[in-house]
Amino acid sequence: MQALTASLGLKEQVHFRGHISETNWVYDKVLAVINPSFIDSFGMTLIEAMARKTPVIATASGGPRRLLKME
Repeated sequence: MQALTASLGLKEQVHFRGHISETNWVYDKVLAVINPSFIDSFGMTLIEAMARKTPVIATASGGPRRLLKME
C-alpha cells in the first residue's frame, strides 16, 4: 500500500500509522471511515466509527449492507 501510495504521488497526503490500540482519537480526527471490502461479515470498524459520529462509506457487502440498511 505504501508503494502504491508513493507511485500515485500521494505520499504527502496519506499517512500509515501502523497498529493503533486506542482508536477513538482516530475516529474523531478523520473526515470519514472507508470500508472498501467485498467480503465483510460484520463491520466492527463501521460500528466504532458511527458510535463516534464519524461518517462511513462502505461497499454493499454482508455486515455493512445490514448495518447501513443498504437492502
